[in-house]
Amino acid sequence: MLHATAAIADLLGYPAQQWLDGSLSWPDSVHADDQDILERLFAPDLNPAQGHFNIRVRHADGRIRCLKGQYALTQPDQLQLQLTDAKTLHQDSPAILMPNFVAMMENTDDFIFFKDRHHVFTAASQTLVSITDPSEHWTDLIGKTDYDVFPEEYADVYYRLEKQVFAGIPIAHEVQGYLAQDGHTGWVDNRKYPITNSQGEMTGLFGIARDITDLKRVEDALAESEHRFKAIFEQLPSISVQGYDRSRRVIFWNQASETLYGYSHAQALGRQLEDLIIPEPMREAVIGFVDAWTSGGPAVPSAELMLQGANGKPVEVFSSHVMLRNSSGEPEMYCIDIDVSERNRAARALHASETFLRTIIDEIPDPMVLKDAQGKFLLGNRAVANLYNTTPDAMVGKDDGDFGVPPEMAEFFRQSVISIMAKGETQVVFEDSRDAATGEIRHFRSIKKPFKNAEGGHQILVVAQDVTDLIRAQRQVTESEQRLQHVLGITREGIWDWHLPSGKVVHNPQWYDTLQYSPDEIPDNVEAFTRLIHPEDLNTVLRRLDDLIQGSTATYHSEHRLLRKDGKVLWVQDRGRVVESDEQGQPVRVVGSFADISFQKEHQHYLERIAHYDTLTGLPNRVLLADRMQQAMAHAKRRGTRMAVAYLDLDGFKTINDHHGHTVGDQLLTNLADQFKAIMREGDTMARLGGDEFVAVFVDLAEAQSSVTLIDRLLEVAARPVLLDEQSLKVSASVGVSFYPQAEDTDADQLLRQADQAMYSAKLAGKNRYQLFDAEHDRSLRVRHETLVRIRQALDQDEFVLYYQPKVSLRTGQVMGAEALVRWQHPQKGLLAPGLFLPDIENHAIGIDLGEWVLHTAMQQLAAWVSQGLDLSVSVNISASHLQQSNFTDKLRTLLAAYPQVPRGHLELEVLETTALDEVDAVANVIRECASMGVTFALDDFGTGYSSLIYLKRLPAQVLKIDQSFVRDMLDDPEDRAIVEGVLGLARAFGRQAVAEGAETSAHCKLLLQVGCDLAQGYGIARPMPADQMPAWVLNRQPGPDWLR
Repeated sequence: MLHATAAIADLLGYPAQQWLDGSLSWPDSVHADDQDILERLFAPDLNPAQGHFNIRVRHADGRIRCLKGQYALTQPDQLQLQLTDAKTLHQDSPAILMPNFVAMMENTDDFIFFKDRHHVFTAASQTLVSITDPSEHWTDLIGKTDYDVFPEEYADVYYRLEKQVFAGIPIAHEVQGYLAQDGHTGWVDNRKYPITNSQGEMTGLFGIARDITDLKRVEDALAESEHRFKAIFEQLPSISVQGYDRSRRVIFWNQASETLYGYSHAQALGRQLEDLIIPEPMREAVIGFVDAWTSGGPAVPSAELMLQGANGKPVEVFSSHVMLRNSSGEPEMYCIDIDVSERNRAARALHASETFLRTIIDEIPDPMVLKDAQGKFLLGNRAVANLYNTTPDAMVGKDDGDFGVPPEMAEFFRQSVISIMAKGETQVVFEDSRDAATGEIRHFRSIKKPFKNAEGGHQILVVAQDVTDLIRAQRQVTESEQRLQHVLGITREGIWDWHLPSGKVVHNPQWYDTLQYSPDEIPDNVEAFTRLIHPEDLNTVLRRLDDLIQGSTATYHSEHRLLRKDGKVLWVQDRGRVVESDEQGQPVRVVGSFADISFQKEHQHYLERIAHYDTLTGLPNRVLLADRMQQAMAHAKRRGTRMAVAYLDLDGFKTINDHHGHTVGDQLLTNLADQFKAIMREGDTMARLGGDEFVAVFVDLAEAQSSVTLIDRLLEVAARPVLLDEQSLKVSASVGVSFYPQAEDTDADQLLRQADQAMYSAKLAGKNRYQLFDAEHDRSLRVRHETLVRIRQALDQDEFVLYYQPKVSLRTGQVMGAEALVRWQHPQKGLLAPGLFLPDIENHAIGIDLGEWVLHTAMQQLAAWVSQGLDLSVSVNISASHLQQSNFTDKLRTLLAAYPQVPRGHLELEVLETTALDEVDAVANVIRECASMGVTFALDDFGTGYSSLIYLKRLPAQVLKIDQSFVRDMLDDPEDRAIVEGVLGLARAFGRQAVAEGAETSAHCKLLLQVGCDLAQGYGIARPMPADQMPAWVLNRQPGPDWLR
């Protein structure tokens, strides 16, 4: 505030200085509901720049003053306000003095009032004054505001409604409270209307407030009552209450309904009864009943119904129904549903329990009856009914005599139960009864328990266990025990009976007889019993007995030794089991028996001896040797040492056997076996396999060489002369030795086979010596065998392919033919060159099979090229062994005949001249016979063998192929060049054609031309290629080779 007149102190009660120095501020003084007026006044974009407004400001006395304000924006940042007390602006109206107006103001029952544009009373009814100040006249209100006559909180409410009128609302209406001067409160229906002048300008308002206190209290009481009852119905925990209108739509749905049916209040409201909880089969009937009732028909009766919940599952309820009419007279049906699911389930469970109990009683195999104080049946199960040949229901109210029981027996039963009921104590009675169906007398053990029923009457429950079979069984047991004693006397089984708590052991006579003791010589306690067990077996026997007692095993079984009275050791087979336990399940009594198995043990030992030892020499046999070798191998692996297996075969033993007989031969073997055994170290094994073959196993060797001394000792012992029957006999030995461990996993059988193989090599080398097994050589043989198997598999599975390398004329560049070269398309290793597999099949049948395949495949390809118009000859490599097969020419003739479209002279066979040809003349005949079929021959790799000139002279081959090793190095090595020139000279001299292999570059081709070689093949011309690429290569071949340019 920049400036204030002194009059502000009269208006608001504060001196101007307090506003100017900031002690007071407008926001703090203006009424909270009028803060929006301040915000508009001090907004930067105030528009219009001048105007007027009504505002409420708090006076220094704490009361609210109604002010009229005028504003003007004097400068862009300065606002001028002029404030006037609204009550000072009041002007009397002549109308208020008119008789009719006065009469209305003084006699009306409503609160009528008029106010000017600034909320100041201009007129009011006397009824209004009666609640503000009954001592005043209605005219005393003129010139005042609501804040002068009502508490501020009420005045704020009235003012707020008037602001709506001045804001342009045609009629402002609200039910508002009031506070009279005498302190009572009330309610009015307050309505306020605008007053306008002839120009349509709003000059004030008038209001009519009708006292509705009584009505409001009635409505509030009614609402409270409705709320209370609604809350009660809403909160009922176990009673579902639903309300439905005439169209069966939900209008009420309490919490219990939500719980019972699973629909929330929001989900249920407005939905139809039949869509919510009525199962499909019932819907049409329910709709008909409800519609008839709402239309004045009969009420829907209360009933137990099976409805359904939101999850589709059945809900069992007892449903009652009430019809009411709302304030509009429309019918409303209310359903009160009580969940009876649990009650019905309990009823069904009770029925099931009773049925189950009845079933159990009937299934009890023993007769059971319930009798009253006179001994008549109240209940009987099926077992007793069967005994009396009747039904359980037919027995009720009758006694035993009614069912064929003899009178004296029936009277005995009656007196028995009456006597026991009188004493009131449970008794066990053994008695007989008669089976009504068969007439048989049966024996029973009856438990009779007296008790009193709920009314105090005597009753008795009788459960009779039929012990007829038990009594018969006891008789049979007695007879069986007598028979058992007779049998045991014959079988000589020793019986013992051990009572654990006392330690007492009882034996039968046979037990004493077997051990040659009399009963009085051995105390009847467990200590004396265990002293008879051999000391070496005692702990084992006690452990087995303890396992039985502790429950680790169900039976006790032991084979051990007992000491007889005369000191002899007996082997016995002892068996036993727990036959009695206490209430905690602990063993009390153990019974067992034993049989003397000494003879069986001796026989078993004999069988084991002959099964593991040689009967002649007493040495371990092959079976025991295998076990010893397994142990030695495990020992070597564990200790990191080596072991040796020496396979020994006697040299010259067969001659001694033949000349001196088998008896002498056996004596010699026994003598040598003893000597061999004598030189064995501790842990070593000497075994006899049979005949004159022995095996020694040496353990704990630091290295293989450590066995040499031991093996030499074996040879020395074997070669010693043996004197038998005054004859000096002499043999020697051949020994083969294998070692463990090896680079590859090896088992005992392999070691033995390896040593046997080495022994055979020692014999071939001259006997009386040893041979160490070469594991590496053996491995290479096995690898070659595996390779041959794999190559055979590759041939069977079509893994081989042919590549073709062109042969050209170096002078013209013309393609003269191609050489077929085999390749292996290996599934894992890719394309393999022939050098990686052909050496493995050299001189093997697989090599011939592969050669046959190459011939057939090459001919098939020639035929295909001929059909494509490609005129090429093909040369195929043939091994010497293949060529020398007796049926080679016959097979070749058959093959050529299968492809008549291939012209003569298109197949050439290349023979490696470095391969040994066993029969040169025979091969020459084969070449001539093939030539008659139109097949030409070439000597491959010419110049690398030892008999080149002999082959050249005697074999009628038309072509010499110069080995690539000479051609490749001829550029730099004069000697290789001289060899090439020499071969070319021989070819010219013998009238043969020469082809150079290994023409790697254009330089090679130029030099070959210079020295007189016209035909060549090699990487400088073309690399070997698949058959399908050859036609394109020939077609695109440049006519002028590089070396001719």
